Amino acid sequence: MSEMKRPYWTLAICCMAALSYYVPALHQALLFDRAAINAGAWWRVPSGNLLHFSTGHLYTDVLTVLIAGSLIETRGTHGMGAFYLLTAGVVGLTVYFYHPELRYYGGLSGIATATLVYLGLDGLKQNGRSRIIHVILLFGITLKLISENCLGAVWLTGQSYTPVPVAHLAGALCAWAYFQYLHITPTANILHRLRGKYSASTIPTVHPKILGK
Repeated sequence: MSEMKRPYWTLAICCMAALSYYVPALHQALLFDRAAINAGAWWRVPSGNLLHFSTGHLYTDVLTVLIAGSLIETRGTHGMGAFYLLTAGVVGLTVYFYHPELRYYGGLSGIATATLVYLGLDGLKQNGRSRIIHVILLFGITLKLISENCLGAVWLTGQSYTPVPVAHLAGALCAWAYFQYLHITPTANILHRLRGKYSASTIPTVHPKILGK
């Protein structure tokens, strides 16, 4: 049985989100602030995903990412650091261009949606009851995205913030694209060969007779 991987990337992003909430200076430095971004602080586009505006907002997002992201990483999925960074950038850029009226934005909800979608897609490779559970998960996320973006439904809102449904949709699409990139396209085979190219199992054993002994 292969050793279970530890969810280092997921723990890192959750810790960063907590720190950015409880450390005011960090909060101000990473906040998605349109005026600051337009002035050249481009890092705020992805880093704004780490910021939250209430404890409820923080705990809901972090708990979702912690559970879903940890399940993905412990299954042995590679490239989670790139996945989180890519999703943060896509979500931030989507909010920046789709909602020009928003000066401030924050929250891991786009990344949380991405982890749930990726978890559901990855679970489709399993059999039996587990596969059914992941199908239900994907179905539920799809209904939520449709209700938010097409019907105007509002989920888990708070007095200190207003949900941005397009961020959730961007996260879901990013997860789908990244999953296709890793598992469906020829890139998956290339990465698999590169990881196993120099493994011990692929190094041929030289028989003593070949060496003339």
